[in-house]
Amino acid sequence: MIIESNVGALHGNLLIALGTSIVSGEYPAGQVLTLDGVSAQHGMSRSVAREAIRVLESMGMVESRRRVGITIQPADKGMSLIPG
Repeated sequence: MIIESNVGALHGNLLIALGTSIVSGEYPAGQVLTLDGVSAQHGMSRSVAREAIRVLESMGMVESRRRVGITIQPADKGMSLIPG
């Protein structure tokens, strides 16, 4: 059980970090990231990074495609991280 909750916390922390970077413009629309790059930059496993990317993709903030990478979507396509 401890491992599962730790993975959930890692996933949540990465999700917040990536989402904040996208919303703030640190990752501009059109920038392409790689799963390896995201996991290395944040010191997380690929599986944790993959799950965070899936959530961001479901929110419309990124688009993930094989052999292309993870493309940051324009702000008008994505949802805000802050409910309002």
